[in-house]
Amino acid sequence: MYFFFDFNDPSKQKVEGLLRSLTLQLAAQCESTVTFLQALYSEHQAQPNKMASAVREWTNILLKLLGKQDACYIIIDALDECVTLDELIEEIGSLLQSAKPSVRWLFVSQPAVEISRVFKEYSVAKVKIRSSAVDEDIRLYVRRRLGTDTRLKSFPPSMKVKITEVMDKKSSGM
Repeated sequence: MYFFFDFNDPSKQKVEGLLRSLTLQLAAQCESTVTFLQALYSEHQAQPNKMASAVREWTNILLKLLGKQDACYIIIDALDECVTLDELIEEIGSLLQSAKPSVRWLFVSQPAVEISRVFKEYSVAKVKIRSSAVDEDIRLYVRRRLGTDTRLKSFPPSMKVKITEVMDKKSSGM
């Protein structure tokens, strides 16, 4: 399962969007999950005055679904793009603490002190990616696309050089 916090899409900037997306991806993988979610929905409808936060509810549902999985891989990208970072850190802590060991997590983020702090509490390996390696990958990708994409390869050489230069400057270890 995969989620990307996207600064261009308001629905993909908050924790609730992350939890809903992961829950729906997980539900789509198994028919019995749909029955389970319908039962949870009925239970929730029977208790309309229950005052739990939506984020906490989604976290609990996700944890219940993850508990039914033998193994699961979850990638959450661009943590630093989440606009509710404190809430994100709290929910990640809850997920890491409560999910089964068979759930494997990969979190990707630009360096941020707040995000690093939550991972220090749990046995999470940290891998630092060198900006120069990323920049070179981006440079190679742009050049390849300029040479193979049917629309882009018709651009004049001077424009291709300009595109490469701008992309090189703007990527900076992205």
